This record gives sequence, structure tokens and C-alpha cells, in this order.
Amino acid sequence: MADPRFSILSADFAVDPYRYFAGLRERSRVHHEPAIDSYFLSRHQDVKRVLTDHEGFTTRPLQVRAEPVMRGPVLARMTGAEHTAKRGIVVRGFTGSALEAQVRAVRANAAELVAPFLPRGRLDLVNDFGKPFAVRVTLDVLGLDKRDHRQVRAWLGGVGEFVTSLDLTPKAAATAWTAPSSWRPTSSPSSSGGAAGPAPT
Repeated sequence: MADPRFSILSADFAVDPYRYFAGLRERSRVHHEPAIDSYFLSRHQDVKRVLTDHEGFTTRPLQVRAEPVMRGPVLARMTGAEHTAKRGIVVRGFTGSALEAQVRAVRANAAELVAPFLPRGRLDLVNDFGKPFAVRVTLDVLGLDKRDHRQVRAWLGGVGEFVTSLDLTPKAAATAWTAPSSWRPTSSPSSSGGAAGPAPT
């Protein structure tokens, strides 16, 4: 039996959600949050079913936040044949000979990001490496100046929070809506030496 006092929206859960996962899987595999009338799944097989059963579940609620900010349909909201077709277009830019052309930039970015942490012997794989790595490689692929990576990463974080946050703040909403129209790149794509191509998703 789930503890009725427990809430995914609580400060304790935000600080350290991992210590609650086992209990959720055992006692509340489908957890309901009355405050936002939403359901949360904690077991892999349940999550997998939701992601693959396009008849029983829908991604339509995502478009309420995502499409106005992204100026149109996003890949994460698409399902079935539409998703397969659009993802195929993106993937072609990151496979075979197209991927080989980006390997040098990928390795260089990885080495540059890891280097400051080697003396320490540890890093936060997501925040210290994963997030900046994704942005820097994408800028390389698009031929944009990597000096803008912190600003671009901040905007991506704002958009991500706007689209997925359970408790959206006015500041996050403002960041997601205004950042794209206020930016001017440090340099033009043709002057940075990168190869043009689609951004990874």
C-alpha cells in the first residue's frame, strides 16, 4: 500500500529521488499525483508499454508546451510511421560516411571536456560531461562557434524545463519563449570551419 502522504512534487523527492524508486516499484507502480492529476510509472515494463503502445497511449499532451516553443511538431511527440520517417532523416546524418566525418570533432570535444577532471579522478557524467558534450558537438555539426555553447546550453535547459517541468516557474517559461529571438551568433556558419548538417535529437 502506497503512503498517501508521499508526493513526487515534494522537496525531499527533488533533492534525492533515487531513494524512493524501489518503494515506488514495490508499492505504487502507477503513482497518482492529485495536485496535477498526473500518473507516474516506476517499472521498466510499464514504461516500455506506454512508449510502444500507440493505440492505448498518446503523446498529444506534449504538443501543448512543445510545439509553441519549437515553432511546430517535434520528433518526441510523433509516433508510428511519422516518427520512423522523420527519425530516419535525422539518423542518416549520423551514420556511415556522414558519421565518419564527425568522429574527429566528437573525439576532440570529449577529450577537451574530460581533461580538467583527470587530476580529480571523478566527474558528474551528466552535468560535467553529457550535457556540454551534446551541445558542443551539435554546434560543430552545424558549423557554429563553440564559444556560444554556454548560452545555447542555457536556452536548451530553459526549453527543456518549459516542456517537461512538473512545476513550471515564470522565469523558465520566459526563458523558453524569448531566448531564440534574442540571440546573435558569435560567427557565421561559414567562418567556423564546421560541417553543416542536422542537429542530433
